[in-house]
Amino acid sequence: MRAQYLLHLPCTLAVLWVSSAANLCAEGADWPFFPFQNAATDDAHPTPAAQAKLAKALGYDGVGSVYPQDVAAFAAACDREGLRLFNAYVVLPIDGAPALTDDLKAQLAPLQGRQALLWLGLTSKKHRPAAATGEPEALAVIAAVADLADSLGAAVALYPHAGFWVERTDHAVQLAKRLARPNVGVSFNLSHFLKVDVEERLESVIQEAAPWLRVVSLNGAESGRAGGSWQELIQPLNRGSFDNLRLLRALRANGFSGPIGFQGYGIGGSAEQNLRGTMKAWRELNLWLATESETGAARLRFVPEGDGGFSFDTGLLRGRLRADGRSRGLSRVEHVPTGSRLDGSYGWLSHYRVFTRGVRYGDGAWDWPSTATLQPNGSVIVNWPAAGGRPFELRAQYQWSSAGTLEVRTTVQATQGLQGFETFLASYFNAAFTNAHARVREANDTSPTWMRLDPQLGLWLMFPRDEAARQLLQDGRWTLEPHPVDWVLPAEFAPPQATLVRHAPATGVTVALTASDDGCFAAASPHELEGHYSCYFSLFGQDLRAGESASATVRLSLARGWDPLAPSAPGLGLVTSAPVE
Repeated sequence: MRAQYLLHLPCTLAVLWVSSAANLCAEGADWPFFPFQNAATDDAHPTPAAQAKLAKALGYDGVGSVYPQDVAAFAAACDREGLRLFNAYVVLPIDGAPALTDDLKAQLAPLQGRQALLWLGLTSKKHRPAAATGEPEALAVIAAVADLADSLGAAVALYPHAGFWVERTDHAVQLAKRLARPNVGVSFNLSHFLKVDVEERLESVIQEAAPWLRVVSLNGAESGRAGGSWQELIQPLNRGSFDNLRLLRALRANGFSGPIGFQGYGIGGSAEQNLRGTMKAWRELNLWLATESETGAARLRFVPEGDGGFSFDTGLLRGRLRADGRSRGLSRVEHVPTGSRLDGSYGWLSHYRVFTRGVRYGDGAWDWPSTATLQPNGSVIVNWPAAGGRPFELRAQYQWSSAGTLEVRTTVQATQGLQGFETFLASYFNAAFTNAHARVREANDTSPTWMRLDPQLGLWLMFPRDEAARQLLQDGRWTLEPHPVDWVLPAEFAPPQATLVRHAPATGVTVALTASDDGCFAAASPHELEGHYSCYFSLFGQDLRAGESASATVRLSLARGWDPLAPSAPGLGLVTSAPVE
């Protein structure tokens, strides 16, 4: 089944932008952007001259992380191409050997007057990483390199590298503080940070490093792979589940304006293809960041309308919530850059069927009486009170976390015991969304992958969390009228979250819906060409005693791009945020 139904298409950009965005693409981003030497090297580009020419042709501002023996050749090549040589990569031991040989000084001499950086990695065979016993020797080495940098009109940026004596950003900052020389700072290297540090600390690490931060390296990477392989942690920028927009936000928030490099160690394949995909993703990331800057938090609010509903215009999406006072989620949704209509029939993120074992509560929650209240933070809380025949209160909070991301936190409180409680959250798309995928793990295969929702799989497709969820789905609830559904269950969704994607080829717009597996027990959709063009999440799936409550969050995001053929566990470039509280 896997070989038959998985998508075999190249990566597609998520959004086609209007002319102002296209202009920004042509001009590039606010930060100078360069490929590492290792990202530009392959059999077709074996020399510095060929690598610089490639970087120029693809719109990069220069080249960096150049090995000392290649500095002279790169300096000449960059001068010919009108590019900047950003830095040389120097690795030195702190174990008492001479820090700088005459040969090394000669190799670095062509950096004179280029305002370049000496990107300095420090190793040791005597001292464990960050061991205080190595600090006196390390400070002496750094000071010697700083003296050389002064003579070249350059500066030093300590390079944290997994397995080196300096392997963490905070240790590099500590050393820069101790030495207190104006031309000694640090770099932040995403791949090494993800390997040896705690991913959740990203923003705090950037904030702490900001006064000393001289340069940053990034790349595509898988999220949640601490200690993982370099194949997981170093990929082209248009691949991987780590959201680099999060990193760029942190850099912007802390006033960083220096160069950013693309780390390409060990990626392999075509350097041109990798650099082309990376540049495309880089420009797209900066477009999203620019859109956020222009819209600001003030636009991430719902606005009351006279009919009991609310309007919204985030700069990327505009439309209505609870139009005409009916609780049917978002409707009349327009993608602002392309002017295309995105939703269909009953809209996005509306509460449809509600079950307990053997009981279906009416046709759908969208027909129940409800109230809606605008909150001070601009979110809206919709409330369905308990009533005769409905022994529970249902509440949903709709909140924008970015211009392209809406989160819906649903809470149920039981007024009497409930068995196998479920609410079915529905989203219906415009007929242009003819491509659909689910993130799954198939039988006897623990690695997640994308499954295209091909018509050959069946009409109605359901992806349970596990065997217990499968049994709950098959307890008879889906045979209850009206409109019973005979689901096909081709695979389980891939934890830690259920993910469904809809893509509209004509406009390039991609929308992803995700829900954590602690609150969602199944994701569902018809095949991609069935006329509902819909996605669903089965929430809760648990027993509740009288007075007990439970909550689950579903996130809808415009996706910036995704590649189902990427190695390891490919992911979506989403506008993410913390769950709504």
